[in-house]
Amino acid sequence: MKYDIASPGQKVRLYERLKDLEGLLKILIVLVIILSAIVIAGFLVIFGNQDQILTQQIDTLDQLNYIRQAMELQKGNPDAISEAVPADLVTYQLSPEERATLERIVMSESNLEPFEAKMAVAQTIYDRMNDFGDTLPEAIKPYSTNDNGDPTDSVKQAVSNVFDQGERVYAGGAYQFHDDTVEPYWTEGKIARGSIGRLSFYGGYAE
Repeated sequence: MKYDIASPGQKVRLYERLKDLEGLLKILIVLVIILSAIVIAGFLVIFGNQDQILTQQIDTLDQLNYIRQAMELQKGNPDAISEAVPADLVTYQLSPEERATLERIVMSESNLEPFEAKMAVAQTIYDRMNDFGDTLPEAIKPYSTNDNGDPTDSVKQAVSNVFDQGERVYAGGAYQFHDDTVEPYWTEGKIARGSIGRLSFYGGYAE
């Protein structure tokens, strides 16, 4: 003969504890699912958008480098940039459509290049307009307009520096450039202005 030694009150308390444990178990399961989703989303962001992350990192470094150069110039150190810019800086009033076009071109041609290279690409377009009398549509014919995403902050800043503020990377005019994967025929006899990142810039013909 078997006897149930647990009193009715003890049975109630035991049942309540089991219900509490069941509730805690459900909460733990939900937390594990949420944490798993966060980890998976993190991996997707990291490994699925490496180009975007790299662009943001370069953007940040470009901005820091630009601030450093500005501070050096304020200290009276003109060597902070690759070449002295001319004193008679000329600006150009861009329409919203022209600005968007220029930003898209600079993004396409120099997105992963240093900030000065972005400025130099914008300068080649400005110099073709200013020195040759080209219209903007004429000046941008040789340039790529491939869709590389929305222009980054450093691209927008580079265009603004050249066209809104009249800043230059190279004195004397820069009209063409190429990357280090090609050796175009048109460089023969041209003045080499310098190289920034993977891009080499040229002025007019040497006299």
